[in-house]
Amino acid sequence: MNKYIKKIIKNEKGSYVIILGIMIPIFLLITALAVDMSILFNVRVELLKASDIAAIEVSKYLDLEQTQITGDTVVKAGYASYATKWVLKNFVNRFGGELKEVSVRFGPVNDPVNPSIVYVKSNATIPLYFAKFAGISITDVVVEGSARIREVK
Repeated sequence: MNKYIKKIIKNEKGSYVIILGIMIPIFLLITALAVDMSILFNVRVELLKASDIAAIEVSKYLDLEQTQITGDTVVKAGYASYATKWVLKNFVNRFGGELKEVSVRFGPVNDPVNPSIVYVKSNATIPLYFAKFAGISITDVVVEGSARIREVK
């Protein structure tokens, strides 16, 4: 009996099957992680493009009458819904997520009178496909686009 066990231990046939059995799940996990990360990167790029376009459009959304009267650059009321409209119009979401929030702020001080920069921050929830096995089913993608407001003369 003892000789039989030693003979089985010394026999190396099938050792590659064990290594392959360990390595295949690791390679599948790495591939799944790469797929989820590429989806997140793609959504981030698309959301950033949409936020940049919205920021450019809000920077053009000026109250010209008020600007001529006061001499200050004044953004029209309703600029937040205007920005949301532009983000929704340009956000190409092929992965089934949803846009949660769009917020607008002005710089350098957050004031719609005499701003020099518009920042549009967008937040979207994206489902993950393979990370569900690790207990992560959705994640948030947050980006901020910006545009400079030119002085109106």
